[in-house]
Amino acid sequence: MRRAYLNLALLLSMSVALAGCAPVIVAGAAVGGYAVGKDSIQGEISASYESLWQASVAIATHYADDGKLIEEDRDHGRIEAKMGSANLRIYLEELTEGTIKLKVKSRRYLLPYMELSERVFVKILNRLK
Repeated sequence: MRRAYLNLALLLSMSVALAGCAPVIVAGAAVGGYAVGKDSIQGEISASYESLWQASVAIATHYADDGKLIEEDRDHGRIEAKMGSANLRIYLEELTEGTIKLKVKSRRYLLPYMELSERVFVKILNRLK
């Protein structure tokens, strides 16, 4: 079992290194796969919608200016926060019962801000532990 995780980690590292994308270390939560875009990172998470929603709101509130969110729409799975000059958006979409698509997107000065997207994505997954 441990060897399988090591092989998976090695495979992900190699594919990311060859693709030229920034590596994302995800521990604790079961991620079915993730994709890195120019300003977002998304993955399929094995968790309940409610637990992922609560983790996402908690992390977004932690990073938001004055701890306040701009938008929090549970029914449509959208969270939006402002952090100084950066805008953060988190989207949740229930794919199947127990599998949720999590997308974290951020921009600063209208340009992609991948460091924040990656940091928030990993923090949300670590919060699910």
